[in-house]
Amino acid sequence: MADEKTKKQKTIMESFHIDEISGVDRPAQEGARALLIKRDEPEEDAFEKMLKSAGLILTSDEKGHSHLVDSTEEGGTTTHNKANGAEFGHSHPWVKKSDGSIQIGMAEGHGHDPMEKRFELEDDGFDKREFSADRRRELAKEGKALPDGSFPIVNVADLRNAIQAFGRAKAKGPVAKHIKRRARALGAEKELPKEGLLALKSVNGELQKEQKTMTEKNERTVETVEKELQDSQGELAIAKAYGALNDAEKSHYAGLGSDEQAAFLKLDADGRKAAVEKAVGDDPVIYKSDRTGKEYRKSSNPEVLDAVKSADEAWKIAKNEREKREDGELEKRAKDELSNLPGEMDVKKSLLKAVDSIEDLKVREGVQALLKAGNENLSKAFTRIGEQGEPESSSLEAEYDKLAEDYAKEKDCDLVKAKAEVLTETAKGRDLAKRMEDERRSQGR
Repeated sequence: MADEKTKKQKTIMESFHIDEISGVDRPAQEGARALLIKRDEPEEDAFEKMLKSAGLILTSDEKGHSHLVDSTEEGGTTTHNKANGAEFGHSHPWVKKSDGSIQIGMAEGHGHDPMEKRFELEDDGFDKREFSADRRRELAKEGKALPDGSFPIVNVADLRNAIQAFGRAKAKGPVAKHIKRRARALGAEKELPKEGLLALKSVNGELQKEQKTMTEKNERTVETVEKELQDSQGELAIAKAYGALNDAEKSHYAGLGSDEQAAFLKLDADGRKAAVEKAVGDDPVIYKSDRTGKEYRKSSNPEVLDAVKSADEAWKIAKNEREKREDGELEKRAKDELSNLPGEMDVKKSLLKAVDSIEDLKVREGVQALLKAGNENLSKAFTRIGEQGEPESSSLEAEYDKLAEDYAKEKDCDLVKAKAEVLTETAKGRDLAKRMEDERRSQGR
């Protein structure tokens, strides 16, 4: 009895495989010399789990983008996305073939492949992350995996996984023999099912029946091949016809039933145009969102339409407030930065706005410096730097300056404009202009 217990314990210990040894400064318990801890298995990637649960398949990456396909449907269009450098986004037509695989059509000069295998288990039911290629070769040499490295069974947990994955095995005879041999080595025969090829006493008839079934599945007649070829050609024709539709036709196509979709694709360009125009006439656009540009038809849900209108109204109010604030800031900058330059306030604000929109920072800063220097240089033209002529002339010039300053404040304009207008637009200015002209004539100027 003691020998059997020792043998069983030895068998169990042989099933452990040490992947990593870590040293610690304090053992788990006093007097402990070694501690074995089984590492928790890695969880499935959250993104992959999300896609699988939603029935979605990711396409291959082409031109810097990919799409999603709803594999719960029999066909349709992928999600919308935009390729690198493209101005507009696009989607691709797709169909589910008779064997369940996905066929994706061309759009915008390119296509995609479905990345279905990314979310499938390997043929032997194991995740490759658990057993590297080198590790599988080692286990094959030790007889703990099949010669090709599949179905690695090191411990009882691996045995359970192998039993669960047995249904996907292609050559079931050798796999069943391997699983039962490893079950005996681990002392875990009780894990094996009571019936079928994995039972300890499976009959040869069952294996022969399984082999016969596999042979029948692999035998494909000429008629079967021709039928599959015709189906594939038909599916490709549908994908090609869909790819030739414009955006309005694709939108109309998406709202049709399967029979109506097939009939629509058979129409020529004029027929499709007439069908779309009739559908639009029966269900006209009654509202277009300024915020998103999306159109809403008569058949749209009234509650959804009310919510969209409310959101648009709030957006318009916020937009107007923002534009007023930005206009006020531009006007203040125009008065501070361009006060000496000629031109109306709207012109100056437009100039500042255009300069701010220059994307090249170096060029933008250069233009701003140029405007600042021009404004400062022009301000010097109105600075008195000395006096010439008779005192009367200086007096008239001073009166001119004073009239211009008062006019600029009253009209809220720059000094250059004030000096140009005050002599013709005011009575005092006209009187001053006459006196200045008389003075020039008297002095022979």
